[in-house]
Amino acid sequence: MLVSEVLERDVEGRCTLARIVDEVAKVGRDEFRLAYTHEDGSVSWHLVGRSRLQKSQAGSIRFRSLGEGSEATVALAIETTLPLPGFLQRQVVRGVDRGAAEGLRARCEGR
Repeated sequence: MLVSEVLERDVEGRCTLARIVDEVAKVGRDEFRLAYTHEDGSVSWHLVGRSRLQKSQAGSIRFRSLGEGSEATVALAIETTLPLPGFLQRQVVRGVDRGAAEGLRARCEGR
């Protein structure tokens, strides 16, 4: 389960700082803050400080118009604090990735 709370907005009402609580399967709860930067057709974010499960997180999503639709390109890099084998860390990162995507989707849909 992922819960996000907007803490700060820019003058256009876009989120610039959010608090995220993510229940990562088999690992536990992680709470962290992400700072967002908005540019034409894109949004990028980075982890503010550290969290229980993350040393760093940086990501972006860029949109490109394709006439009748759009193309979205997502980039995400996460450095975990977990002393686990690589395959287990990848499972955790995939969970965080899904949580971040769900949070972004919810923001885009105005939920």
